[in-house]
Amino acid sequence: MLLCSTGLDSRQWSDLLPMLEGRKVICPHYLCYSGTDSWKGDGEINPWLDFLAAESLLMSEDKSIDIIGHSYGGFIALKLAKKYPEKIRKIA
Repeated sequence: MLLCSTGLDSRQWSDLLPMLEGRKVICPHYLCYSGTDSWKGDGEINPWLDFLAAESLLMSEDKSIDIIGHSYGGFIALKLAKKYPEKIRKIA
């Protein structure tokens, strides 16, 4: 999973994607960012983590995943690892 920094979206990773050819790559757009719905939550981070976990199919697969997070994406990656330690293999 590739998690972008604040103010950007998954297009941030377009130059990296050719190097990851042959791998399953998930680059979610954050809610409230360009082309997405507005966030209906109260600002609490856990619903957002649950959204990303569902978006990445973390909860439906037996495999663990690797996450690359840039800036805010790194913060979210660490929060995901804390909440779902058995599902996150590596973070960069």
